[in-house]
This record gives sequence, C-alpha cells and structure tokens, in this order.
Amino acid sequence: MTNLSQGSLISLSNISQPDVENLQRLYKFRKPTEVLTFLDRNSFLVSLLLEAYNYIRSRFPNAELFLEYVPDPEIDDPQLVVYIATSIVNRQQAIDNLEQIDEDWWLNVSDRTQGKIYLTLD
Repeated sequence: MTNLSQGSLISLSNISQPDVENLQRLYKFRKPTEVLTFLDRNSFLVSLLLEAYNYIRSRFPNAELFLEYVPDPEIDDPQLVVYIATSIVNRQQAIDNLEQIDEDWWLNVSDRTQGKIYLTLD
C-alpha cells in the first residue's frame, strides 16, 4: 500500500514503494491516485521518468515538474504528461530548451514510451 499525501492509500502491484518515493521527490503529482494507477499499469515508464528528470534539469534547473494523468476521450490512449513549470521569462528560450531535450534524449527514447509520456511547458 502506498500512502498518498492526502492520507489515502492506494494498492500498487507493479511498482515498488522506493520507486514511488523517488518519483514523488522529483515530480509533483497532479491527481496522485490517477498518476500512480497509470504508472502501476505501465510500470516500464518509471525508469524513463527517472531518466527524464536529469535531462529536464539540465535545461530547466529551477523548474517545478508535474506529472498528470491525461485521458483522451476521443481515443483510448491516455498519457502521462510531464509539465515543466519554468521561470524562464523568454518563452522562446524555454521552447528552445525543450527542443534541445528532444534532440539530446527524447527522440532516442520516444519509442520506449509507447506514446504514453508527453513533455511540455506548463
């Protein structure tokens, strides 16, 4: 059982408590129950999210990072979105930084995500 910040418990069978704790240290969860349930069903994403953190931090060292489960009602293909809430005032610079993450890392691993993770600016 994993204890969420609101005091509720969720049962996870495919991801470990240490992995959950690591992710919670790196990312803020929006709708934590939905995020953790999605990750439990797609546990292969945990290592990618841990890996992504370093690449995101290299371009956005002071940004807050959020994970949010986003269902798509038009297609049965929900995603976990990584929102990067940056304090970079120049929006084009923030976009350039995100594109650099794409070039440096994301394009090489995007197949491994099976389309279930999306990185964007908040």
